[in-house]
Amino acid sequence: MASTVALETSGSIVQLLTGTTFAITRAVWVGTAGTATLTTENGQTLTNFPLKEGANPVKIKGITFGTAADIWGLY
Repeated sequence: MASTVALETSGSIVQLLTGTTFAITRAVWVGTAGTATLTTENGQTLTNFPLKEGANPVKIKGITFGTAADIWGLY
């Protein structure tokens, strides 16, 4: 039997700008897959973190784009 996953819609969606900090996201939506340097909700820096196209379940408060592009914060 297949398991089901409940999907919850986002409250708001905001385009993220490289080199900025912002309110902590619930996830990010990526238009072009690649890498980015992320600052997590607890302040950890993840350098060259791989982001897939579509939804990425990471809670972040800062980003610097690498090869990934068109990134949106889901709140």
